[in-house]
Amino acid sequence: MIFYHFRCHLSQQESYDRLRLVFYDKAPSRAIVYNWFNEFKRGRTNLTDDVREGRPYTAMTENNISVVRRMIVTDKRVTNQQIRASLGIGMSQGYKILHEHLAVRKLYTRWIPHNLTEAQKLRSVDRNASCITFIRSLTEVTQILCLT
Repeated sequence: MIFYHFRCHLSQQESYDRLRLVFYDKAPSRAIVYNWFNEFKRGRTNLTDDVREGRPYTAMTENNISVVRRMIVTDKRVTNQQIRASLGIGMSQGYKILHEHLAVRKLYTRWIPHNLTEAQKLRSVDRNASCITFIRSLTEVTQILCLT
C-alpha cells in the first residue's frame, strides 16, 4: 500500500492518513511510513526484507528436540548447561526446547515432566483420599477427647 501511494505521488502524510483511515490502530506508524517513502525515494523497488546479520534461527529443529529428549531419558541429572554445550545452542533456545516443546522442569537435580500421567493422577487422588480419611478420624478422636 505504501509503495502504491508513493507511485501515485501522494505525500508521506497523505499516505499515513489513508492507512489510518482504513486500518485504524492496525496501520503502520508514521515513522514506518516515512521510512519506506525515503527508501523508495532512494530508488528501492524491492519490497522483500533485507538480509540481516546474526545467527540463523536453527536451534529449534526436530533433531535438536529429539536429541534433548534422549539426553534427558538417558541421564535425568543432565544439566541445562551440558545440553546447551552439546548442541551449541543459546540459553533461550535451550529453555524453549525444555519447557515449551518437551514440557519438563528441573526439580532439585532431575528433569520432571510438567504433565502428570493418568497413573500419577490416580495415585495422587488415592493419597489425598487416605489423608482426608485420616484427618477425619483425628477430628473424631479429638472431639471425643474434648467431650470427656
